[in-house]
Amino acid sequence: MDEASPRKDDLLVFLGDYVDKGPDVRGVIDYLLCLSKTHNAVFLRGNHDQMMIDAYREPMKMAIWECLAGENPLSSYGNGRTALLLDKVPSEHWSFLESACRDYFATPDYIFVHGGIQPHVHPADEAPDRLQWMTLSVAEKHLSGRTVICGHSAQRSGEITDLGHTICIDTNITHGGWLSCLARLSIGRPIQMVCVEVEGFVDVARFADMAPVFCCRSRNQLRTRTRRILEVLRLRP
Repeated sequence: MDEASPRKDDLLVFLGDYVDKGPDVRGVIDYLLCLSKTHNAVFLRGNHDQMMIDAYREPMKMAIWECLAGENPLSSYGNGRTALLLDKVPSEHWSFLESACRDYFATPDYIFVHGGIQPHVHPADEAPDRLQWMTLSVAEKHLSGRTVICGHSAQRSGEITDLGHTICIDTNITHGGWLSCLARLSIGRPIQMVCVEVEGFVDVARFADMAPVFCCRSRNQLRTRTRRILEVLRLRP
């Protein structure tokens, strides 16, 4: 967020997965709740967020979540077994994950999802599971002509993948890659920025008329960054 430097009149769109695998889930959600009081923000729900909700509401799904959540996913809420720590998650955090977060967000030019969307389906008609779990490998041009912005599918190259119709900004941070920020600049149109920031990394990629220019800092410098936020979109009028 320090790198994105959002103004109060910017619209921030977060692409989901605020929980699991990071060391400070509680801090991330607290930060987002505070940010929502000072900025216009849209929060999408990722598959990891949904799995945590399902494990809490439907104990039979606990095993699935524990297998995919990473080591000690709720350590920021205290010590003990993961199943017991679910009861220590504050009600406002559950409200954020279940009510404040949504499955998709759309503008005249873009569809923002965590995972993906079928090319022939309007986002309002798409199954939440598909919006959260679809991967870039099956991405196709959407019937609306809008560009899909997504995360979820970790790119082993460590670079943002631009298919023309779909842009994936998951640059594999959980497996030693990078966090990424995508800016699309075009004359006469809004400045738009998608940013990923988690586990102490910030990587910036700027796109001017679709020509990528990477502005990266050293990995040691990135590691000193505070652990916050996964994916951000900034729309500046």
